[in-house]
Amino acid sequence: MKSILVLLSIMYCAVQCKTLDPVVIDEWEKGVLPHIDYCVSTTNVDWDIAKNMFRHVHLPDESTFHCYMKCIFDRMSFLNSDQELDQDQMLQHIYALTPDLSQLCVDESAGIEDICVKMYNITKCIVHDIADD
Repeated sequence: MKSILVLLSIMYCAVQCKTLDPVVIDEWEKGVLPHIDYCVSTTNVDWDIAKNMFRHVHLPDESTFHCYMKCIFDRMSFLNSDQELDQDQMLQHIYALTPDLSQLCVDESAGIEDICVKMYNITKCIVHDIADD
């Protein structure tokens, strides 16, 4: 029984225990910090989750968080007035983001119609690719 619990713990950690380099966390937090309070208040996402999402590599798959990410993208000018993604702007402002990763994440979310869900999926793709196991 104990061996099953250990195995389950290892499997859980293999999926969930990702970490970001402290430099990445610092740079990404600097980028979103000016927008957190506004986006939290307009989406009703939990402030602690928004503040610590990079530190804990925790991006909850919930509608409020999806729209929180869309708000962050809007406020950082990653979306134009037609709600289309500006990858050049993202590459300039997202530390450690490469053109290949940006394109991969955009391509993976291409069929998603809901703009909030799309921005969430792009964020999740970027974070999980840059995070270490």
